[in-house]
Amino acid sequence: MHLNFIIECVLIYLDPDSSHEVVGWACRTFSTAVFFLYEQIHPDDAFGQQMIRNLE
Repeated sequence: MHLNFIIECVLIYLDPDSSHEVVGWACRTFSTAVFFLYEQIHPDDAFGQQMIRNLE
């Protein structure tokens, strides 16, 4: 089975081990899994600074 995952600012809220487990589960469960990740990339702009404050 082929499955696409669209993930927007989700994995950042998980600790690294949990993020790894989510991706690993998809790889083990589906013959083809594609992840479209939308994560923040500019921590120094206003949006990035707010995201950093939210994660503290």
